[in-house]
Amino acid sequence: MRLKPSSMYECLHLDPNYMALTVQNLMTISESFHLLDIHKDELMNDLQTKIWMQHNTSLKFSQIVAIFELMDCNSTGFFDFDMYYFFTAIMLCIKDKKEKEFINRHARSLYNLFEVRMKGKMTHDQFAMTGWLFGFNNKIMKLFHKEFDISAYKRTVVEEFKFYILICIELQKMLDKAERVHAYKQYRKRLIRKLKPKLISYWKYDAS
Repeated sequence: MRLKPSSMYECLHLDPNYMALTVQNLMTISESFHLLDIHKDELMNDLQTKIWMQHNTSLKFSQIVAIFELMDCNSTGFFDFDMYYFFTAIMLCIKDKKEKEFINRHARSLYNLFEVRMKGKMTHDQFAMTGWLFGFNNKIMKLFHKEFDISAYKRTVVEEFKFYILICIELQKMLDKAERVHAYKQYRKRLIRKLKPKLISYWKYDAS
């Protein structure tokens, strides 16, 4: 998941010490929630929530539906302010590249959110939802799921869950770095190929 550049949440940040919204930013998102709450019942319905996520994030609609169903633990069909706050905090930690710090602070809350749906067990598809939230490459999720034997028959406790996510964050950083290095090498090759005729011409002129 990535925050879209046009999102109003681009100007908001989490407190670096607590990985939570400051009072000022809390007031800002509280006001935005009340503006989105067109029925004035302190709730956003499923359609409003999905459109809001689609407008502000890079998530696909199918992923949005899955995440909404995950966060709507009681199957009410609504998003309350607590859910809105938590999802906003996740968006901001990703925007500011503070996923690791956020997980260290809020692993219990994340785990509790997933445990309601998982009933204490974690399948690949359920674990992959954390990938959508934190922007992990799908190849990393599949490889990690296989290597660490996260199966439907194994209970995942909060410390294991925290460990899995932190390792995925590090793997994703390594993958991103490798992709940047590869992109730079490709750019360098194209640049040399483009400049080669001019350099040869310059060397011939200089030699004469």
